[in-house]
Amino acid sequence: MRAKRETYLPKHPGEQDDQYEIRLQNSYLVPFLPDTIQTLVGRAFGSPWTVDTRLPSAWIEDIDMLGNHFEQFARVAFDDSLTYGLTHILVDLPPRQGDGPATLDADRQQGRRPYFTHIPARNLIAWKSKTIGGKDVLTHVRYREYADVEVNRWQTKRVERIRVMEPGIWELYEGDTLVEAGETGLEYIPLATHYTRKAGFMTALSPFEDLAYLNQRHWTSASDQNHVLHVSRVPIIAATGLQDTDEIKISPNAFVKLPVGAEIKYVVMDPGGIDAGYRDLERIESQCRILGMQPLMLAGGDRTATEASINNSNTHTSLRAAVLAFKDTLELALAFAADLAGRPIDDGGTLQVNLDFGVRGDPLEMQNLILLFEKGVITGPTLLAEAKRRGLLDDDVDPVDEYEAARLGGGITQLLGEPLDLGGTPMIAGEVVEQ
Repeated sequence: MRAKRETYLPKHPGEQDDQYEIRLQNSYLVPFLPDTIQTLVGRAFGSPWTVDTRLPSAWIEDIDMLGNHFEQFARVAFDDSLTYGLTHILVDLPPRQGDGPATLDADRQQGRRPYFTHIPARNLIAWKSKTIGGKDVLTHVRYREYADVEVNRWQTKRVERIRVMEPGIWELYEGDTLVEAGETGLEYIPLATHYTRKAGFMTALSPFEDLAYLNQRHWTSASDQNHVLHVSRVPIIAATGLQDTDEIKISPNAFVKLPVGAEIKYVVMDPGGIDAGYRDLERIESQCRILGMQPLMLAGGDRTATEASINNSNTHTSLRAAVLAFKDTLELALAFAADLAGRPIDDGGTLQVNLDFGVRGDPLEMQNLILLFEKGVITGPTLLAEAKRRGLLDDDVDPVDEYEAARLGGGITQLLGEPLDLGGTPMIAGEVVEQ
């Protein structure tokens, strides 16, 4: 945001460059957008995802041949999809070495096997497609990638390259120069695309575009508020009735003597503008929480049951749909990997994903569960199991053992609301009762 300068933080009319620079460097962005996305990614992957596949386990442990486990790779790709509305996974093979025969045995000896490459939404440059059997099928894809090229023994430089994928072939360009080329042996482009807010084939909108604009609005409002506070804290002295030759010393330990009719006073800013700035920031933050589909900050006062229910329902519905669609995308990529390895595509397998994230940690839900427990509708172990499911208890806690330990220790009696002996005189209907 600071690097974009006046694009996102306009300069005030008449504001000098040095004054603007100070205001810019003192502006701080509250990261509502990235925090929201990280929270949703964390909920989606709150429990481990498991892969049921016939592919070698070593491939899953290092799915991109860069040391990343399948789930870690998936988290990064899902984050990109939530941010930009879509993301891409290309399944590729390293180039063959030597001039030997192109066989599976030769590939295994060279350690040549399929791997995933994440193509962020911003790196995809162009694509072409045609309709086959009523479906859009990719016929051409171009995307940018980066490589560190050795300059000399001590230095490397990062260069941008463009990779071209078409059915059966691939090419790698650096500028207008063809660097490498090869064949895939496939009649299709092994690119799997996940959408969280699809606008069309290979196009999407960011699901949090409104939140991004609102976050920018908070950036400018907070900058103005910070500047107003700075100005209001620096006292301005105004004097009337003084001559240019009058010398006045202002100091906490000095006595000021003024000519007859002269006056010195501090100019105090009206606090109304400061208060209005605070209210504006609070309003924007409240809107950010709503657009983020989860409470980024605890608002003052208690949420109503209706508000909590709507928030949980929206989060559960949208995130569940995104996770299930991403599951399909990853399974398609696994099928591509099996095909590239010369195996049946069913060997790619299926995923077991986490769908338990809609009400995680909601205090109102726990209050309702405690009420059900007190009314005898659910058992103590069920109550603790639900608390564990919402992340309020450690994963190592056993609900049955914990309930039994609490019952023997007196904790359950207190939870049920039975009166505690506080050592005072009991009261019934406001009257003192004899012991």
